[in-house]
Amino acid sequence: VTINCGGGHRCWGFSTKDAKLNKSAFAFIRKEVLYAYFRDTSSVTDGFKESILQSNYHGREVRALRFLPSSLCQDVLLFATGGEDTILRIQQYTPHTASKFHTHVSIRKHTTVIKNIDCSQGMSTLLFTSGGLEEFRCWKVEASPSSSNNGLVHLNCLEVATCPTLSVDIESRIMDTTAFAIAPNKGLHIIGAVYSDAMIRFWLFNEVTRKFCLVADGTWHAKCILQITHVKVGDKVYFLTSATD
Repeated sequence: VTINCGGGHRCWGFSTKDAKLNKSAFAFIRKEVLYAYFRDTSSVTDGFKESILQSNYHGREVRALRFLPSSLCQDVLLFATGGEDTILRIQQYTPHTASKFHTHVSIRKHTTVIKNIDCSQGMSTLLFTSGGLEEFRCWKVEASPSSSNNGLVHLNCLEVATCPTLSVDIESRIMDTTAFAIAPNKGLHIIGAVYSDAMIRFWLFNEVTRKFCLVADGTWHAKCILQITHVKVGDKVYFLTSATD
């Protein structure tokens, strides 16, 4: 079998279930699009057929993806994406359609790359987006079932707050975040954020006042911090970070 993919340097993958390639698949990436070829000689079709699984929808690199809580709208799979094109998209998985996805909102409020998306459930469902130039925004997301037969929900996304910028260096970037509700009924959320200048900052966000407040910060790393996550153990919360060093 020979397939012209445009160059041996491309990222590709191949798998087969038998030595005669009766059931096999070959996929590669070209011009920001994933191409997949399938062969199944046990059916009426013979040979490989071309299939694009998902057309390019962000325009540039997709840097962040986060599933929204199932409590937002039951039996509906919603997810948010962001990337180099500075656009925040909230989409719904629609397996009964040809595209498999439906974009509910496409918002350009960030002026540079969106690197991180985090979700926290308090009085409302909140999204926290951040990335280049230390841009850090909070969004309120609402979803409700629709009476139509297409299965799409009614979805609204509203920007509620912007976090203040503290660094002197305008090139400083928020590399990763982790968020959780510390008092859901009062609308209080903690967000741990790590920065390219090795700073770690912990923010308190209040849904009622729509304000960010810096709780603590420090420089425990000597280099750019890449990741942060948290785990709850009893009445304590532990944050774990990793850096380029």
